Amino acid sequence: MGFTDFIAIYIILVLVFFAIPKTSVYLKKNISKVLNVSATILFGCLGVFYDSDKKIYSEYTWKEYYIVVLVFGILLLISGLIFDIFEGRVQKKIIAENEALKIVIRTLEGQIQKGNSKNLSLQGEYYKLCSDFIRSCFLTSFFEINDENSRISLYKNIEKRFVLLGRFSKNPKFNEKGRDSYPESEGFIALGWEKDSFEINNIPEFNSSKGRAYVNHIKSVCSIDHSIIYSLKMKSRSYLIIRINNEDSRKPLGIFVFERLVPDRINDTAIRESLSINEPAFASLLKGMKNLEK
Repeated sequence: MGFTDFIAIYIILVLVFFAIPKTSVYLKKNISKVLNVSATILFGCLGVFYDSDKKIYSEYTWKEYYIVVLVFGILLLISGLIFDIFEGRVQKKIIAENEALKIVIRTLEGQIQKGNSKNLSLQGEYYKLCSDFIRSCFLTSFFEINDENSRISLYKNIEKRFVLLGRFSKNPKFNEKGRDSYPESEGFIALGWEKDSFEINNIPEFNSSKGRAYVNHIKSVCSIDHSIIYSLKMKSRSYLIIRINNEDSRKPLGIFVFERLVPDRINDTAIRESLSINEPAFASLLKGMKNLEK
């Protein structure tokens, strides 16, 4: 196998990994590493063949064209360094935003403990805080890899109803609150609450035929009144629902609903990674909400 065959196989493998959802998320977040590995492979080949009469491609030998390969490897390395700096800045920005939001969480928790829990403006602050935290925590794992036709909502189970605590979508229309709460036995969210997590995709499109296929498909999977389905502002075709459990045997803290208008499956790998990293902050936020239930 010649050098060009090796490079061709390497490029094909990289493209295959980019096409696989689980590995694609990791590679897109670590493009600098992909470029650096590629440069390292080229430099390794140069170290072995730089003075060789073996052919690189067609009639071209290593001895004649190692400078070209060296320059290409250097360009890959420089590109990797640039991406590394960019990725580092993005990560630092996300961390800084999360830390700022954690400070706000502690401040609002302090206000609640002082007896201001019935203040409607405080409840509004909590809703905005939850929404901002959702945007910040899932920026790279969900919102940057999905278009404006996607949304995340956070709910807490209060007195057998799922109460909306926060929501974010890049589409202002889907950012609106809608219903404030849902019965705990209704919809896909009920299945996620019971099973710890639930996902569904390839739901038929809500079309001009009164959306019968859409409504019938949803009703075949969960318990929900058809009038509720018709009233939904966002007729999503794929859902991922993940419950946030308590650290002990107490009632779960809350539940996330990820949804998109496209029928493709929502990749949960990066989402669960983001949840794992930010779980303590979300737990603190949700526990602080218990005082607003009074």
